[in-house]
Amino acid sequence: MAKLKERTIQILQANPQIKKIVGSARREPKFDTEYIPEVIEAFDQSGLICGIAWGEFYYVPREDGHEFDFVAWFFDGVLGVFYSNRELLVNRLPKQV
Repeated sequence: MAKLKERTIQILQANPQIKKIVGSARREPKFDTEYIPEVIEAFDQSGLICGIAWGEFYYVPREDGHEFDFVAWFFDGVLGVFYSNRELLVNRLPKQV
């Protein structure tokens, strides 16, 4: 993962499981334009932030002032978007026409 900001590298090194998932996802193609996930969930370093599954929304509140080291969006359990330290490391969403 060359050319990342030092803080982003530190965040990934502190979260080896996420680092591995991000590394794998960066090699995957974008999702198909026809793909409609049944479950979408967002996580940070503390765990689940929010999600929507089969039309039901759920979330886990964070304390005021909580700082997000990263936000990882999973679509049906597959990493689709990963953002950390103002850097978009993974974006598998198809471009809109």
